[in-house]
Amino acid sequence: MGGFLIKGREILGDDSVFSKKELDSIAGSLKGTEGIYLTDFNVQVLAEDVAYSPIGEEVHSPKLTYHPYGKGCGIYLSHFTYSVENSRFLLELLLKAAGKEEAKAQLGDNIYCEAAYFPCSGKAVAVNNSDRPQHLKITLGGAVKEVDLEPCGSCMIEI
Repeated sequence: MGGFLIKGREILGDDSVFSKKELDSIAGSLKGTEGIYLTDFNVQVLAEDVAYSPIGEEVHSPKLTYHPYGKGCGIYLSHFTYSVENSRFLLELLLKAAGKEEAKAQLGDNIYCEAAYFPCSGKAVAVNNSDRPQHLKITLGGAVKEVDLEPCGSCMIEI
């Protein structure tokens, strides 16, 4: 099943840039900007605001768009409010734009943690950036590792 086309714009679906769950988690914190309109129907609108004009017409304001072209892509983000969740989403958005989606596995599954891998030494370090114990599952050097981290703690991981 592909995405749904509305006036030539792919809204969501199996071919979308991000999953519906990922978009739902970020879309609520984004705000559309009035006066911003699409100029190319090949742009994927991933999140938008819908308002009504004084005469009852729907007015769509894009909040997040993605437009692949050549070897790259253009991304429009109307607004950004800092939060741990939004920061992770922004990082994943930048990885997607750079064509480095495979690096997402190296981020791990916990937004409150981070890791750095040092391939020459066969070691990595994992850091818990929160004040609560965290569990991190991460893929480094092709190996899946899981660690439990104390609040604001870190540990070395043998790969």
